[in-house]
Order: sequence, then structure tokens, then C-alpha cells
Amino acid sequence: MFGGNVTVASLVLANVAVSLLIWLVMGISALTRMPDTWVLRVFALPAGIGQFLTMPWTLLTYMFAQANPLQLLFNMLWLVWFGRWLSDSDGPRAVLKLYLLGGLAGGVFYLMVANAGAGGSFLMGSSAATLAVMVYAAIRRPDMDVPLFLIGEVRLKWIAVFTVILTLLGASGVAAHCAHIGGALSPLLLMLYGKVKMSSGNRQPRRRKPKAFKNMQPRQVAGRTDGGAGKPEEVLDGLLNKVRVSGFDSLTECEKQTLNEVSAALNNNNNSL
Repeated sequence: MFGGNVTVASLVLANVAVSLLIWLVMGISALTRMPDTWVLRVFALPAGIGQFLTMPWTLLTYMFAQANPLQLLFNMLWLVWFGRWLSDSDGPRAVLKLYLLGGLAGGVFYLMVANAGAGGSFLMGSSAATLAVMVYAAIRRPDMDVPLFLIGEVRLKWIAVFTVILTLLGASGVAAHCAHIGGALSPLLLMLYGKVKMSSGNRQPRRRKPKAFKNMQPRQVAGRTDGGAGKPEEVLDGLLNKVRVSGFDSLTECEKQTLNEVSAALNNNNNSL
């Protein structure tokens, strides 16, 4: 069922364990007429910003607590299916990263909307976290054919669209809807951040135009200082000999620049012949 994926299995077991604990406490409280508010204080994300500031850990714990067995069943089925496909393409760590990112984004959206006037009491469930895994898996493998019982093969992107719509329809209240939307949008923010980071990391420094060799000043070359500019061939031989002995990284920045300038000068001389 889990396809050997320990990350997905661990997330499912955590959801099942926390949810069973909550239901057990609520059941005992109902029979004994004792208050069960403490279990909500531990696991549920409160709508009020003042309450949240007194229990900030609920931004993490709420995404492992399901309100009812039906919510647990559907969320875990979607997590297993889409988490397994995402793990095959990006690895198990991607599943955990997307799950936590979606849950955090959903919680933040919930708090923002609830305190903007939408109202609400508390939030429980892993729908936002599961939607993040689902959407990202569909983006990574949109045309993958998935066999469905009594339906046949359906592409992964259409399964994701259907489950997102179904999840949004099952939400109760504006704030809960926005929490789900936040979870579904979080993969897009992650991909945007990755593109920005990649573009900044691939930005090449501006290269100087090579100077004419006749304007070069004496430089420290291969461990010695020439009294003059010297012949280009001699300078180049000295630098190349140092590279052969100690590697290119052993050159100083000044020597690397000299190597580029000498090479350019020799190429210009050869082209002019």
C-alpha cells in the first residue's frame, strides 16, 4: 500500500494515532460529562489570534488531528496515493516538505481570514497539507495514467483537479475554505521560490573585456615576479605549468586574470597572421 515509502507511512500513522487519541478523550468526556477542552487546546488551531499566541504549537499539531473518521479516511487515501507518486519522482523528503508546507500555509491562511472578519472557532485536519502533496505531484507528473476501478486509466492531473474540488466542497465556513486554498497554492509558492533561487544562483559575474597584451603590467606568475611583461608564450607556459602541478584552483585571482588575458592576446595574434 505504501510502496515501501517510510515517510508516507509515518505521516499516516501519526494522523491515525493523534486522531484516535482525540476521539477517545472526547468519548470518555461525553460519558463522564467531564470537559474535553484540553485536547482541543493541544491539537486544534484556534481562530482567535490571541488564543493562538498562547498556544503557537497548534499551527503544527492541527494538521495531524482529524475531526471525524470520514475525514481521516479520505485524507489518508489521498496522502498515500499522491505521496507515493511524488516520492517516486522527487524522493520521500519532498513528501514531508510539501506536507508541512501545505499545513503551515493552510493554517496561516485560516488565521488571516478568520481574524479579518470571517469568523470561526478552530481548525483540525490534514486537508491543506494533503492538498499540497496532491497539487505538487500532479504538477510534476501531470500526464501519468492511473488505473481507477470501474473507470479505467485517468491522468493524474484530472484526479488532482477532482479531489481539490471535492475537498473545497467538503469544507465548512469561509475560513476553512481559505485554509484549503492556502494548502493548494503552497506548491506554486515553492516552485516560484525555486525558480528565483535558481536564476540568482546561475547569474554569471560580468566579465571584463580582455586587455591588449602590450598594456599588461608585471604580475606574479607561477611563484615568481617578472621584471617586465615578458613574452606571452613564457607567461602562458609558467601559468600552465603551475596548473599541471597544483591544479587550476591553485592560481590566484590575479594569475587567473593574467591567464585569460594572455590567452586572448595570443588568439588575437594568431588570428591576425
